[in-house]
Amino acid sequence: MHNIIKLFFLMKGRWKMGKSAGNQKEDEKEDVEKAFITTLPGILTAVATLITAAAGCIAIILSPGVWDRFFPRTPTPVVMTEAPATATFQIPTMTYAATTTTVPPTMTASVTPPVIVLMATPTPVTIPHTSNFQACSSPCNGKNSTSNFSPGITKIFIQFNYQDFTSGMPYVRTWSLNGAEWIRYTCAWDGPDSGVESIKLTEPGGLKSGVWEMKITGNNTVLLDKQITVVGNWNFWEPAGTINACRGAN
Repeated sequence: MHNIIKLFFLMKGRWKMGKSAGNQKEDEKEDVEKAFITTLPGILTAVATLITAAAGCIAIILSPGVWDRFFPRTPTPVVMTEAPATATFQIPTMTYAATTTTVPPTMTASVTPPVIVLMATPTPVTIPHTSNFQACSSPCNGKNSTSNFSPGITKIFIQFNYQDFTSGMPYVRTWSLNGAEWIRYTCAWDGPDSGVESIKLTEPGGLKSGVWEMKITGNNTVLLDKQITVVGNWNFWEPAGTINACRGAN
């Protein structure tokens, strides 16, 4: 505002200086202008000029440079917010062409359901077997077993262990001399499943000299096959044949 008042007085001083330095012709012109101002057109022209001058002053005052110089603005903080990104999806347009499908005749298949065979849990198979064979000239005690016997001996003691001899098992025991059968025992086993079997090979006339073989089968399987020897030249031979029993009487 101080600068505007100074501008006003400066313009007034220049106007007075122009007036004093003018010549007579200018005074006459001024008289004409004063006469013009007193008329209605003069008044309107003056008013228009005043309005134009006022508008110019106001425009100068309100210009950003001048106004901000006298009335500085307080800066307003600007809050920047970022809008969330929006995904735009474009769904493709699919065009379907009408087609004619020929359905083949329906065929009915006859399906045989599978046969399910349930396997029973196998029962452990037990195989009869023998062990610890002994041949003795007197009752066997685990220390007197031998394979050679004197000529003309009338009784030989036999002992062996057996396991899993099932009841009713077909049982055959034979004695042979040099391949010739001397006696056969045949039966359905009637003893315990396991144990110690003690038997005797007896001949009152004396056992013939040679190689004697004892063979035991069960369920048509050879369970024991052993040989003993009667030394010398004893020749008595009288086969006993077949006995339908698991053991002899003596």
